[in-house]
Amino acid sequence: MPNIGAAKVKLTHQTDAVEGTNRGDMSVALLILDELPLFALLDADGAINKERFPGFAELASASTWYRNDVATSQSTPVAVPSILTGKFPKTGVDPILANYPRNIFTLLGGSMTMDVREIVTLMCPRPMCSKVIFNNANAKDSGSKKASSSGQEFGIPLDFVKDALIVMAHKILPRGLRNHLPPIDNAWGGFAPRTDGAKVDSNHLQSKEVIPRKELADKWHVQGPVSQLPAFDGFIERVSGTSLPTFHMLHTLLPHRPWLLTSDLRTFRSIGLHNKVPDSQVEALNEYRVFLQQLMATDRLILELLTKLKKSANWDRTMLVVTADHGITMEAGVWKRSQVDPAKPETHEDLYRVPLFIKYPDQKVAEVRDCTSSPVDVLPTIAAVKGVESGWKLDGTDLRKGCKNRPNRRVLWPNGEGVVSTGFEAAQERANFYSKMVPFEKGQNGAVSVFPYGTLMDLKVPTSILRDIHVSSWTIDQSSRLKAVETGPLVDIPLEVSGVINIKSQLPSDAVGLMVVDGKVAGMIAGLGGQQAGSSFTYRSMLTAESLTKGSHEVALAIVVGGARKPHVTYAGLPS
Repeated sequence: MPNIGAAKVKLTHQTDAVEGTNRGDMSVALLILDELPLFALLDADGAINKERFPGFAELASASTWYRNDVATSQSTPVAVPSILTGKFPKTGVDPILANYPRNIFTLLGGSMTMDVREIVTLMCPRPMCSKVIFNNANAKDSGSKKASSSGQEFGIPLDFVKDALIVMAHKILPRGLRNHLPPIDNAWGGFAPRTDGAKVDSNHLQSKEVIPRKELADKWHVQGPVSQLPAFDGFIERVSGTSLPTFHMLHTLLPHRPWLLTSDLRTFRSIGLHNKVPDSQVEALNEYRVFLQQLMATDRLILELLTKLKKSANWDRTMLVVTADHGITMEAGVWKRSQVDPAKPETHEDLYRVPLFIKYPDQKVAEVRDCTSSPVDVLPTIAAVKGVESGWKLDGTDLRKGCKNRPNRRVLWPNGEGVVSTGFEAAQERANFYSKMVPFEKGQNGAVSVFPYGTLMDLKVPTSILRDIHVSSWTIDQSSRLKAVETGPLVDIPLEVSGVINIKSQLPSDAVGLMVVDGKVAGMIAGLGGQQAGSSFTYRSMLTAESLTKGSHEVALAIVVGGARKPHVTYAGLPS
């Protein structure tokens, strides 16, 4: 690989510079989320669903939201370079520095400290990103434990579990007790103290060894999203606590599959399809509900980022960019992402429409813009705000001056390409489509509901109501686990449940099962409508994290029919 360092750039002093913070004092924080479609964040009015996603809603209220952003590819190694280079991506090349020497790191590396975590790409020069210097008055000396794969629990390496527990302890313990914990504001992981006696300079972060992409992917599928939490928390601490002008960049595999995080950052065992194609509307709905849990967990981290950054001295002087590399589709009969069907352009809206929020330095008023933005606009916009000229031709433009006119935006997929010629209204149509699976209403608890009965979430269901005539008996596979629920950081809880419902008389076509936890509706079962007498229906459902408090829980089944206007609920009883 050639020895590539910072590019020679020209600092400008344009009259349209952001007023307030001096450009030399500005930091930039770029957060790239993974596998996040825009439609999942929307409500019925085209805004962020603030009851379900308060973090993203807070972000929208403090930034400029480019609602009409379209990714360049549904493949991470192709899509991310377009964000980092300002150029439409190349196909058939690895996302490494040798192939993309002109990028955001080489552009800014000569004038800013680099705080970079790439997880799929390798585009930051090692001399620039192998050592990161922080000037943080709150930083303390701490050790760094070398990663070990000797101890595992539930398939998660012990070092990741230790890191995650330390992070969560910082969140939930009183300040006096937190003072005895290892700090998390100066490392990407390995927060537990060393046992080999070695000393580590707390002001320098050494980069991890380069991991081959296949090995990285294998580790990700074993460790899952828990492995992303220490890096995310470190990003939050450094963005809010570092006083030097710094380029912070985190590409995190959230809310990317496997979906294992609950909305309150506990964990659960998914019993879904994983990478298989959902072949029915019921399977697609169940997959969507599981995805929403991890998206709500990601939202929780976004809210923490904003809360800490706003309380810090860095809020006004930081340019915060939050986007995603690509989306995912949840439509039945379609590959989630690995393959793209040219004959189903509606799924292209799911795959390529992604969120893009930019909080400019000293921004006081939020804006919503529906111009035809693109990931290639991120680099030139950052460069313009920082007053840096790249010296090379870019495909993107400074979004503060407006988007390029792109009536047909080119998108890539495996062995082909197409165009997206629609506007934001297409994203709203997709949000409305998915709301016929999981309704917009009832906030985070409503994310486990089934259309059209979302408003019944949290409804109290007394045992004295009319007995159901359709169900003879039913079972729940997680009954023993529901008797001993825990509420610690990252503990495993029976959020997703399954079992069999035995039918004694045919159910109406609009019937839905209600999972009643401790007397209140806390989950719903899709697919019951139309089940025949004498049949046994194998179900998959999901409970709300809010309902699974510490201790033992009683789960009963009720049946609702009649539609949204005249719902009629009957009680089927406890499992047998």
